Amino acid sequence: MSFLKFDRTLSKRILTLAYPVTIAMLTQTAINLVDTIMVGRLPAEYSIAGQGAIMISLILLWAVGGLISSMGVGTQAVSARRFGEGKAEEAGAVLNNAAFVAGIVSLIATVAVLLTLPYFFPYLHPSDAVVRFGVEYSTYRLLGVFSMVLTIVYKGFFDGIGETKVHMKAAIAMNVVNVVLNYCLIFGIGPFPQLYVAGAGIASLIATFIGLAIMLFYSSKKTMRSRFGLYKRGTLDRSVSWGVVKVGIPGGLATVFLMAGFAMFTVIVGWLDEDTVNAAIHALPAYASMNVQMFALDSSAVWTPEVHRLVVDANPPVLTAATKLIMDIMMACAMTCMAFGQ
Repeated sequence: MSFLKFDRTLSKRILTLAYPVTIAMLTQTAINLVDTIMVGRLPAEYSIAGQGAIMISLILLWAVGGLISSMGVGTQAVSARRFGEGKAEEAGAVLNNAAFVAGIVSLIATVAVLLTLPYFFPYLHPSDAVVRFGVEYSTYRLLGVFSMVLTIVYKGFFDGIGETKVHMKAAIAMNVVNVVLNYCLIFGIGPFPQLYVAGAGIASLIATFIGLAIMLFYSSKKTMRSRFGLYKRGTLDRSVSWGVVKVGIPGGLATVFLMAGFAMFTVIVGWLDEDTVNAAIHALPAYASMNVQMFALDSSAVWTPEVHRLVVDANPPVLTAATKLIMDIMMACAMTCMAFGQ
């Protein structure tokens, strides 16, 4: 039963490396939780549809950003390998190559998704309010794919060389900035305009660039540059870049398939919310006298503001919003385990 032997020294080393990663990932997850909580404090016409919009937007964000961010896994694995071999400059070359490739790919992906976002978002939910808020929120969050991906790549490098506290500090700073800006931009505090759901997206966008700036600050220190050869010319190498991509891409594809599953589940929940609206239409006293020809001739005579209030406004996408809350609780638990595993 030798496999049951407990090694205190090794366990202590694992815990020392793990607790900053755990704190960092939970703190970063809190950014999305804060968006949900603060949007939930808005009036019902914004909060319910807004929470659903945030959920769908985050699925898109992680489908796109998660695939490219898989380079962070490759960066961590390969840089840790080189660092363990005592080849500090080769470990630094891994970051140089990974950051260069990830930056270019993330910019291309961002442009491609933003150009198509208004066209495919309506397929993810039937509610006009969810789509409207979702396109706004998604636009700002997707503009942060570049900063998100590079932050994760830098995290992979620092975790690979055992400096796990660097990302923890960046994540805490990001969360503080996000909380303050969320409060100001969602509710319109002081000189800030009230931007509702879009304000949450802008706050999170700014917070991700703050996190990236902190990672760049630590990597630009003279001791880091001299020891690891960071930002040194002539270190770009296709074989190194491919080595990082090859290690990380399976995890990235797994993230895409996972997000696809969440997206399909969200679509089904959206159908249930739509059924609620349809049931409300059928319950209208005037429903029996409605016909397709009358609606085609003058839809405004049928779809009056009063009918809209009784049907749509009275039946917001509650099931979608509830699903978002359940997923947030699940992610908070899952991130703790994932962080310790890293």
